Amino acid sequence: MAERTYTDEQVREIMRRAVERGTHTGGLGRDDLIAAARDVGIAPEAVDAAIAEVETEGELGEELVQLRRERQRNLASNVSTWAIVNAGLFGVDWATGGGWWFHFPLICWGIPLLLSLKGHIFANEASDRRAAERRVVQRRRKRERLQAELRREQERARRQDSSGLEGVIERGVEELLGAAARRLSGVRVEDGAEELERGHSGAHERTRGRRRW
Repeated sequence: MAERTYTDEQVREIMRRAVERGTHTGGLGRDDLIAAARDVGIAPEAVDAAIAEVETEGELGEELVQLRRERQRNLASNVSTWAIVNAGLFGVDWATGGGWWFHFPLICWGIPLLLSLKGHIFANEASDRRAAERRVVQRRRKRERLQAELRREQERARRQDSSGLEGVIERGVEELLGAAARRLSGVRVEDGAEELERGHSGAHERTRGRRRW
């Protein structure tokens, strides 16, 4: 009986359900994913591409959440500032009398706030996604720069360690050569002194011999 084959869509659905019903492994590394994919005939390049897409989507989702939180905080801060300032202006207007005027800054300042609130409630998903993508790119570039600087620092430290070791070796060799040279010089001086002493002794003996004759 021929073995049954499944379409790509069926394979994805089967794998999804198997993962959902299977035991939790606590996470898998890249090598484990590649090994598992190889067992079902998926190339490692496809796994790497899928990993990059998943990581990008995860970073993009985090940036979208962060962007919306920042927008909420900014809006809340602006509204609270608007309320506090205009409450103070109302108190000044009430205390001084002579006609009400506090509503002019209240309205003029409130219109931009209402527009900001409208933009927050009816946010443009495409615009937010583009802003999040720009942030992801900037963060990746910053991370790459930091990694490049770290590699340069490590290489610089390695070179300094290497040059320091080479310097110690060179100094040791120089000291050994200097000691050997000094020793050789001392031996030569001693030999020269002995030869000079023998020469003086021989000359003295010859002088005494002539005097006897």
